[in-house]
Amino acid sequence: MVSALIQEEIEPVRAYFDEVSSFAEIAGISPEVLDLRDAYLASGIVTRKSMDDATHVALATTSGCPNRGSLLGIG
Repeated sequence: MVSALIQEEIEPVRAYFDEVSSFAEIAGISPEVLDLRDAYLASGIVTRKSMDDATHVALATTSGCPNRGSLLGIG
């Protein structure tokens, strides 16, 4: 069972992904990304509760993303 609220929250994200996926490069999760994410967690920069955020930041950092906020969906 999935609530209607979840469906409403997912639809705009799916539409955005469909829009940009035709031209955007997909940044893969490499061992380097996971190592950097784990370093953020180990150093206390973020907590395990923010593991997904740490992964996004590590992806942006290792991919050389010129506008790191765009990878996070904020730029």
